[in-house]
Amino acid sequence: MYCKDACEEVISCNVDRCFLELKVVYLKSLWVVFLVLCVVSASLVYSVSVNFQLQDELSKAFAKNDSLSRELQGLSANYSVLKGEYERLNVSYGELEKAHLELLANYTDLESAYNGVLEAYNVEKAKYEGLLDEYGKLNTSYQQLLAEYSVFNANYSSLLGEYEALNASYYGLRVEYDELTQNYVRLQSEYQKLHDVLYEPLENRTTPTKGELEDWLREDPTNLLNYSFPSFVCGDFAVMLSMHAKLKGWRMGVVGVLGHKQDGSEFNHAFNAIMCQEGLFYVEPQSDEVFQANISDGQWYYHPGFGLVYVDVYVVVVLYE
Repeated sequence: MYCKDACEEVISCNVDRCFLELKVVYLKSLWVVFLVLCVVSASLVYSVSVNFQLQDELSKAFAKNDSLSRELQGLSANYSVLKGEYERLNVSYGELEKAHLELLANYTDLESAYNGVLEAYNVEKAKYEGLLDEYGKLNTSYQQLLAEYSVFNANYSSLLGEYEALNASYYGLRVEYDELTQNYVRLQSEYQKLHDVLYEPLENRTTPTKGELEDWLREDPTNLLNYSFPSFVCGDFAVMLSMHAKLKGWRMGVVGVLGHKQDGSEFNHAFNAIMCQEGLFYVEPQSDEVFQANISDGQWYYHPGFGLVYVDVYVVVVLYE
């Protein structure tokens, strides 16, 4: 509306100015007519010329007025559009202002929360810096411990190798120890048996059969020993076999015959005698032969391996009954 009034005022001013100018020209024309009455033809020509000029300017003024009128109409249309936009923007502005107030309230809350978080952050940062310092100290200690661990690990590996070697030796020695222990127990048992044989009387005596005697003799190694004069002779064979029989729980005697053989050669010999369930049997310890004979002074008897033997003296060295 303001633009329209301004345009109308501009147009009015232009028109007034034009009319004023016309009046001035007209007065000038009258003045000129008055002054140049004498020069009528010249004044008339001049007046006509001026009139044409005024008409031309007036035409231009009206044309300009029309142009301004059209611009005014365009401005009015733009004004309406801008007014609508303004109203819409004003509504949007109200909404934005409301949203701004809400955001401002939220900002206040967020700022308060931020200050709280910032304060907590500063506290945690102080703790973090303390922990970081502690971490540096612990890391230094860790590096020292790691170096010590490397040394200890090297020592451990060395000691482990020695331990494994010692452990292997231990198991070897343990096996040997177990074997020695078993041998010791066996030898202790055999020693006790030999001790009983040599120094203790026979207890729990049993009387074998001839078959049991022969079976036992096949297992006994006495006959496998070598005869060696004078270190190991017939008497040694007989005494050893008698001791072995005592270990079995049998009473086996040692007897000796002094005499001569059928060819007249001297015969001095020791052998064994044992009472079996079938009667008295003699045993040649160097051949394990079992035989029966009536051996007494002044009698002949058959001795395995030697043939007929005459007995001058029959001696019982170890009792068999």
